[in-house]
Amino acid sequence: MKTLSVFFTDYEFIFVEKGRGIKKLKEYGTVKLPDGYIVNGIIEKLDELSTLVEDVIKRTKISTSKVNLLLHEKIVSVKRYPLPSEVKTKDMKSFLKTRMNVDLVLPFSDSLMDVKVSEVNGEREAFIFAASERHLNLYVKMLYKAGLKVVKTDIPALAAHRAYSISKYGIQDFENDIMIVNVYHNMLSINIFNKQYPIFSIVSDIPNYESSTHYNDFAQRVQDEIYRMNNYYVWNINKGNETIKKAIIIPMTGDDILDENLVRIIINNNMTNVGHLVFYNPNDENNLYDVYVKYLLTMSNSLI
Repeated sequence: MKTLSVFFTDYEFIFVEKGRGIKKLKEYGTVKLPDGYIVNGIIEKLDELSTLVEDVIKRTKISTSKVNLLLHEKIVSVKRYPLPSEVKTKDMKSFLKTRMNVDLVLPFSDSLMDVKVSEVNGEREAFIFAASERHLNLYVKMLYKAGLKVVKTDIPALAAHRAYSISKYGIQDFENDIMIVNVYHNMLSINIFNKQYPIFSIVSDIPNYESSTHYNDFAQRVQDEIYRMNNYYVWNINKGNETIKKAIIIPMTGDDILDENLVRIIINNNMTNVGHLVFYNPNDENNLYDVYVKYLLTMSNSLI
């Protein structure tokens, strides 16, 4: 059975089609998006984007119409919420809805929620993955106009974390205190994981750096955000009792030169002392494109 996975940033459309088995790739590629098609994760030019996607499908040998959609990080939110012992699993979503705008605040008035439960030492905690229904439906509608049907959705940070945690034998080995940093052209997503779920999550805007003279500025801004979030996690949240053991930095700005220089500058200047740095470097065997492929193929959560 073939599956098609797609991911949209403000600047790129990434697609992967595969057959059975993670290594059986059929079609894959990236397409630059014209300015203004997607802005901060919101589709602004639905018809034009749908036409572009449809044209890509026709020009490739993609044959399936069922789509796994990786959501733009600006239209999703991750929250943690403690669950009282008396709340049964089947009543969990109803309970969380009663807490909305009381002590559970989501950034969307039309939230769709997917909830996972973690239990440690008898204490349960809900991990809430929320998306704006209106913004999500724009993607569903756009893809439908292109002849595609969304059957599954996922969040980039979760997918990247799973991809990093999968061994060559296909076994997931989740670690504690791991920072996943997705670097986009105009924003930065930082998520800190303990085992399977993110315990801290933030998306920050960063300036566009178009000129080669600004590569150092871009790398420095990324470094500053990583260092700031590391300090906040270590000292504000954990009072110095926990530290980040590893930071996995995934450059996907849509600009290969910018990605390469980000990696080169931070490595050469030793610009961060946050745990152990792991780069998905466009120039080594774990190259950037392989990362797209890996985490697009390991999606599992569904928000629809």
